[in-house]
Amino acid sequence: METKFSFQTRNDRAALRALCRAADKNLRLTRNRQRLCVGFAVVFSLLLVLRGLRLAQAGRSVLGDAIQVACLFFVVFSLLRWQRAGSEQAFEARVEVTAKEVGREAEVCVDFSDEEIHFVEDGTDEYLRYAALTQLVDCEGYYLLFIAPAEAYLLSKRGLTGGDAGEFERFMQKKTGLTWERLDA
Repeated sequence: METKFSFQTRNDRAALRALCRAADKNLRLTRNRQRLCVGFAVVFSLLLVLRGLRLAQAGRSVLGDAIQVACLFFVVFSLLRWQRAGSEQAFEARVEVTAKEVGREAEVCVDFSDEEIHFVEDGTDEYLRYAALTQLVDCEGYYLLFIAPAEAYLLSKRGLTGGDAGEFERFMQKKTGLTWERLDA
C-alpha cells in the first residue's frame, strides 16, 4: 500500500473554527435560527395588532394590558435573538463548545493511499474508505473531509508533507467523485 499524500495536522482552535464554519453552512443552523426568530416576531406582532384592535374597539387602554406588554416583549426579544443568531459572538460560542467536546489539541498524522485513508492519533490507527466521504471542503487553510453534515476530518494545508496541494485535490476528486467546495475566509 503505497502512500500518495501525507499530512500532519494539529486540531487546534483555528482548525475548529474552520470546522464550525463549514459545519454551520452544512447544517444551515444559523439561517434556520434566524428564520425561527423572525417567524416568532411576526406571530407576536400579529397578536399585538389583533389584540390592540380588540381593546381599542372595546374602549380599553392598549398600554395597560398585560398581554399587549408580553407580546411586545416577545417581539423585541425575537428580533434581538434574530440579530444575534448570525453574530460573531454566537459563532465563537459554538467554537468554544466544540473545543470542549473535542478536548485537548491532538496531533494527527494522515496518509492517503490508492485504497484508503489512514489516520494515526495518539497511537490509535483508524482507516477510512474514500466512499465514506460525503463532502470535500476547503476552508480557512484547512481541508475538511466530511463523513456526515457536522462530522469531518481536518487536514491543515500547511501540514502537507508528501505531495502537492493541487495534486492532492485532483486525487481526492478522482477517488471520491466529489468536487471541492471553497469557503473563503
